[in-house]
Amino acid sequence: MEIRSLRYFMQIAELGSVTAAAQRLRVAQPSLTRHLHKLEDDLGVALFVRAHRGVELTAAGRSLLERATRILNDVDRVSRELRLEGNEPSGKVVLGITPTLCPVLLPQLIARLQRDFPKIELDIQQSGSMKLPDWLMDGRVDAAIMAQIGSHRYITAEPLAREEMVLLTAPGTRPHCAVEAGELSDTGLIITEALLAIMRGLLEGRSIDLRVDLVLNSLETIRLMAQQGLCRTIMPYSIIRRDDEHGLLDVHRLLDGSMQRQLVLATATGRRMAPATEAVINIIKAIVADVESQNGFVATERSSGARSAKTFARASTGHRGSKR
Repeated sequence: MEIRSLRYFMQIAELGSVTAAAQRLRVAQPSLTRHLHKLEDDLGVALFVRAHRGVELTAAGRSLLERATRILNDVDRVSRELRLEGNEPSGKVVLGITPTLCPVLLPQLIARLQRDFPKIELDIQQSGSMKLPDWLMDGRVDAAIMAQIGSHRYITAEPLAREEMVLLTAPGTRPHCAVEAGELSDTGLIITEALLAIMRGLLEGRSIDLRVDLVLNSLETIRLMAQQGLCRTIMPYSIIRRDDEHGLLDVHRLLDGSMQRQLVLATATGRRMAPATEAVINIIKAIVADVESQNGFVATERSSGARSAKTFARASTGHRGSKR
């Protein structure tokens, strides 16, 4: 099996046409067809069947496509790493990250890379924690920062920090105290699909069912709606920490702060790490340590709590005060 044949096969699979693939690859169509037939002979299976227009993958072809993606990503990575070995860390690093962590970590990561490692090209791929392990195994990302959702045989997950999940409400609309189990079950929520999955995992075995009014995959929209009193929601503390400090949202701990997700730095088990990837990972660890030292992942009883309690008290007695 030749690397070139695999690349040709993937191009045909992408375009669904031998003719179109030959044009894109600038290879004579008979030559491309010979490569395909040789690959099928070597494997002993048919990879394509004729379709109304072009060709379609067989079951064996789909299986090979998944494996070929991993193989070629590894080949490209090895070639890139060997060229850069012994030099200043440089080259492309593809980092997978969950959307909730982007505003918390990426500004500092990008700033430090520009200052300390200007030759590193950072490619950010956002996705939920459910997809990132597959991307790691496929070689689509070099490393991923995500919430741990279980053990994976081919993924190595290094703990980074624990992050508290909190209930968010508009300022002054609820007393500033922890949310107990009964209230949590009765509170209608608008929440993203990914955060809902995380909360259900954290609540497993507690006999608490969340009441979800709407699943909406837009953190920014939900955050603005919560500020305006149009909904209540649950988010990781770090993403709304600034809103809490500026009084734009009230933060309420869930079940005395026990709802905490584990953040991990994940890599593919057994895959050699390039110097550039290692440099990016070291910066991420340093940033996480800084955020953790500032209580950026866990809600605390700060001045915002007292402010929220006073605001709630004023809202509750405001009409009586106006009559005096």
